[in-house]
Amino acid sequence: MFRGSNSLQVMRMHMVNAAALEKWLILPDQAVVSHVLDGRVALFELLMRRHHARLSGVVGAMVRDGAEAEDVMQQAFVTAYAHLRRFDGRGSFTRWLTKIAINEALMRAGDARRARRVLDRPGARTARGFASLPRRCDRVVAAGLARIG
Repeated sequence: MFRGSNSLQVMRMHMVNAAALEKWLILPDQAVVSHVLDGRVALFELLMRRHHARLSGVVGAMVRDGAEAEDVMQQAFVTAYAHLRRFDGRGSFTRWLTKIAINEALMRAGDARRARRVLDRPGARTARGFASLPRRCDRVVAAGLARIG
C-alpha cells in the first residue's frame, strides 16, 4: 500500500483519538475496510481496536510469552493493513485477520523450532561451544609462539 516505507510508521502517523472514531463505530467491518481502501487510513485503528481482544486471546494461547504475543499481534495488524486489498469480503474480516495472526504465530514457532534443531545438532556453535573458543585460541597462539621462539 505504501511502497518503500514502513507500514507501521505510516499507520502510527494516521492514528487518531477515540472521540474522532465515535461516528464510525456503527459501521460493520466490511464498510470500514472500504473506507480505509478509499484513503481514510486512520479508520484502520478502529479495526485494530475492535479485534485486539480476540487476537490477544488467540495469539496468547499459542505463544505464551507476553512480549512475543504482542510482536505477533503487531505484525498481524501490519500484514493485514499491507494486504487489505486481498480481503474479498466473502468471509468475515474477523476470521481473515485471525487467520493472519495464527499464521504469524505459527511462522514464529517454526522459526524457533528450526533454530533449536540447528543448535541441537552435534558440533553446533552453542554458547558452550563458543565458551571453549578462547582456550583453543590460547593453545594455537602458544603453539605458534613456541615454534617462533
